[in-house]
Amino acid sequence: MRGVCIVGKGLIGGSLGLALRRLEDRVHVTAVTRTEADAEAATARGAADRSGTQLEGLRDCELVLVATPSPQAARTFEQLGQVPPAPTLLPRFATVHPPITQTARALPPHARLPA
Repeated sequence: MRGVCIVGKGLIGGSLGLALRRLEDRVHVTAVTRTEADAEAATARGAADRSGTQLEGLRDCELVLVATPSPQAARTFEQLGQVPPAPTLLPRFATVHPPITQTARALPPHARLPA
């Protein structure tokens, strides 16, 4: 696997990052957070190889894990749909509510969702 991007580095996103980093050089983890301080903390505690606040940072990732709070998840999916990376799978780690699901299903073809 080329790389994994985790959008949201709270309890779920941070835990995913720490678990993936145990795979060492087989997986490169990129974190996307709301603030630079959160991005620096994710890298400092070992939950990501690199981090930042811009979704464009996920262009090198083949797997994107969305781990944001529910109120932010629909907006995150909308923003991800505007970034043209290579084909990307976008699992939903936020609580799923109808508006989030509707937004995710409306994404362009390059952003596939699991069934």
